[in-house]
This record gives sequence, C-alpha cells and structure tokens, in this order.
Amino acid sequence: MRGKSPFMVLRISVIFVLFGATVTFANPPLIVDPCDLITHMEVEEIMGEKMKAGTLREQKATDMKLCLYEAADDNSFGILQVSIIQGQSAKETFSMIKNNFPDHEMIDGIGDYAFIATPGIHILKNGCYLTIAAGNLNRNRDKVLVAGKRAVADLEMEVR
Repeated sequence: MRGKSPFMVLRISVIFVLFGATVTFANPPLIVDPCDLITHMEVEEIMGEKMKAGTLREQKATDMKLCLYEAADDNSFGILQVSIIQGQSAKETFSMIKNNFPDHEMIDGIGDYAFIATPGIHILKNGCYLTIAAGNLNRNRDKVLVAGKRAVADLEMEVR
C-alpha cells in the first residue's frame, strides 16, 4: 500500500492542475475600489467646493467598500459617499434594499436599474451594487444623480 501512495498523490496533483486550477482561477473577480469610481477632482466639481481626499473603509460582514469624501472646510457639512458591494451578494442586497423602499423613485439611464431612496441613489450595474449619498437628499438630489452617472461610466471603464 505504501508504494501506491506517492502515485496517488501525483495523480491527484495532475488532476488538480488540469481541472481545478482552470475552474478556480480562470476568471478572478474584478475588485473595484469605490475611491476610483469618482475622482477627487470630479467630487469637487459635483459638490461645488474643495473636498478632502477620499477615505476608504471596508465592511467585511457585508462585503461593502465605502469611500468617503468630506469637505475641506471644517465649517461645511459637505460629504459625498460612494459604496460598492460586488459579487454574489450584490444583486441580492440591492433587491432587498429596493423591496424595503416600496415607494422608491425609479431613475432611467443610470446602470441596469437605479432608484432614489434614503440615503441617495442605489444602482445595480455589472454585478455591482452602488450607493451614492451626499448628505441631505432633498437638497443634494441633483448632485447624487450626477455622481451616479459618473460612477457608472467609470465602472464600465473598469470592467473593460
């Protein structure tokens, strides 16, 4: 029995190399950084004021990455927040949030599906769930829409 053991290990290794590696590593998922979806200069243009560089945060429990831009002026309450969930849970999370806001406002022309609800615009695009917020939604609705269009355009560039 001992003589067959190295042969079995070799055989299993060959099977893994021939079949396992191609299935497991053929198309690694694209990991998108939310701070790359809207540039610092674009954020300042959208918000109409100087902003600090984006700060990246990760929520491991929900697979969410979040980029927070804050106003450079400490007396301003200006913020722009871009979050992204990618992979298996993106569509499921998007649907769950959408169902929790039955009176949401649909937005055409941004992503595969987009709607406005607290805290801003929710977008499903290319297997990614984006949320973009800019503080008070009533006051900053137009800013959120512009930021949503920009993020989707940049996301499409990332996927190519």
